[in-house]
Amino acid sequence: MHKSQKVATGPVQTPLMAAMPSDYLITLGDVNMNALKMRAEASELSYAREREFQFRVDTQSKMQLALWAAEKLGHVDPNAYADELVTEDIIKRGGAIERLNRDFAEAGISVEGDEILSRLSAVLRQVSADMAA
Repeated sequence: MHKSQKVATGPVQTPLMAAMPSDYLITLGDVNMNALKMRAEASELSYAREREFQFRVDTQSKMQLALWAAEKLGHVDPNAYADELVTEDIIKRGGAIERLNRDFAEAGISVEGDEILSRLSAVLRQVSADMAA
C-alpha cells in the first residue's frame, strides 16, 4: 500500500448517505443491537402477558371451585367464601385446596380423595378455554 492511499475506517459513506443528516445514519452494529433489544423486550412482554393470563385463569378457577364448595357446605354467602379462599391461595400457594379439605372435614362432609383436585382440573381446562377464546 502506498503512503498516499488512505484506508477507510468505519461505515462506508455513499453519496446519498453523505447528503443525509447524521442522526439518520445508523451503523450495522446499532441495527443489530436495536433488533436484539426489541426481541428481548418482546420476549419480556410475552412472558408478562402469559404470567398474567395464567394468574387470571388460576384465580377464576379457584373462584369457581370455591363456589362449588360453598354450595356443598351450605354457606349463606358463597361469594364471600370464594373471596376468602382465593385470597388464601394467593397468600399461600395451595392454600385453597388445604382449606377446602379442612372445611369439608370440619363440616363432616365426605369428599373422595381426589374429587377436589379432579374438579379443579376440569374447571382449569374450562376457564382456560373460555379465556383464550
